[in-house]
Amino acid sequence: MKIFELFDIEPRFVVDAALLKNKWLQLSKQYHPDYLQQATEWEQADALQTLAEINKAYKLLQNKTQLIEYILSEKGIIQAGEKQSIEPQFLASVMDANEQLADAEFEGDTAAQQEIFSELEQTNHELETSMAAIFKKTVASCTQEELLQIKQYLFHKKYLARILERKI
Repeated sequence: MKIFELFDIEPRFVVDAALLKNKWLQLSKQYHPDYLQQATEWEQADALQTLAEINKAYKLLQNKTQLIEYILSEKGIIQAGEKQSIEPQFLASVMDANEQLADAEFEGDTAAQQEIFSELEQTNHELETSMAAIFKKTVASCTQEELLQIKQYLFHKKYLARILERKI
C-alpha cells in the first residue's frame, strides 16, 4: 500500500488526522524546494515530483470514501469501473426515498423533503455505526468477509450520498 508506506503509517480505513497532518508537514518540509537550494537541478526536480505525490496521497488519506476505494482496489476487492452490486432490499428503499423526494420537490413540500432527508441521514448513521468496529482495525487484520462488508458499505454510502447531496 504505497501511500501508507510514503507516510510511514500502518494501513487503516480511518487514519488519525493529527498524526497524518504531522507526517505530511514533516514530508513537505523534507521535499520542499526551498529547503533543497543546494541540491542539483535533477534532485530538486525529483523532490518536486515526490512532493506532488505526497500532496496527492495526503488528500486521498483525508477522504474516507477515496481511501476505502484505494485500499479495496489495492487488495483486489474492487476493480476500476466495477458495477455496484447492491442487495435488492436496500436498493428498493433508496429508490423509494428518491421517488418520494422527487415528488416532494415537484410539489414544493419542504417539510416532506426534510423528513425524507432525515430518514436518509438516519440510515447513513446506522450504516456508519454498523461498521465502526471494523474501521477501528488495521487493514492487515481484516478478514476477507470484513473487506467484502466494507465494499458493500462503500456502495451503500455512494447511493445515499447521491441523494443527500440534493439536500436543501
